[in-house]
Formats: sequence, structure tokens, C-alpha cells
Amino acid sequence: MFGVQILGTISGTAYSALTIVKLNNLHFPMPPLSEQHRIVAKTDELMATCDELQARLQEAQATQVHLADAIVEQAVEQKSKGFSHSLMSDL
Repeated sequence: MFGVQILGTISGTAYSALTIVKLNNLHFPMPPLSEQHRIVAKTDELMATCDELQARLQEAQATQVHLADAIVEQAVEQKSKGFSHSLMSDL
């Protein structure tokens, strides 16, 4: 409905324009104030959930890095068992 209202006020042949005068005469659909408050509360709730999920994702990524490091460290230790260690300068 609002889109039809805007399209009906745009005029011009070479350049279609919606002037400030025409814009001031448009009726913008707005939900009741109680619904606006509900929308804001729900948006705040969803943003808090997004923040929590982002923090959990960062924790999971850090855990993944630690696990990968531990796996590599364990693999290196397993491969080096039975080998003698010496400094390059001693060779």
C-alpha cells in the first residue's frame, strides 16, 4: 500500500523525482506504540543472543586451535621416541 502511494506521487518524464513537498504529504504506516516497544525488546533479545553465540564461537575456535596444537605435539613426540637428540653443533 505504501509503495503504491509513493509511486503515485513520483512525477517527471526525463527524471522521476519525489520532492520534499510530496514526501511531507505521505502517510507513513507505523505500528502502535506498544508494538514498537515489543519490536525493540525482541530486537534487543536477538542481539544479545547473537553476542552470546559470537562469544561461544570464539571460544570454540580457541579450543580447536589448542586441540590441533596438542595433536601436533603428540604426533611429534611419538615420532621422536627412540631417536637420540643432539645439537647441530655436536654433529
